[in-house]
Amino acid sequence: MSAMRSAHSALTAKHRWAEGAYAAVPSPGTWLAHAESGWRRPVGSLHWAGTETASVWNGYIDGAIRSGLRAAHDVVGELAGRAGE
Repeated sequence: MSAMRSAHSALTAKHRWAEGAYAAVPSPGTWLAHAESGWRRPVGSLHWAGTETASVWNGYIDGAIRSGLRAAHDVVGELAGRAGE
């Protein structure tokens, strides 16, 4: 398996749109419109993780950790699938 090539980190307290919020507060109906998988569906090779993508403990550190583990598992599975190409 190859080493990580890049990563991105941000301070939400300094982000002009987040204004220091620790979790998303979408408009009414948004959660249902995207259903369980819509928030975490990969876009190309980009995999999403974060408290907003957690199916349990959304908005809390527990959810963020679970989401990170889920995303890491998904990435490893995808890379393992490519190994045979």
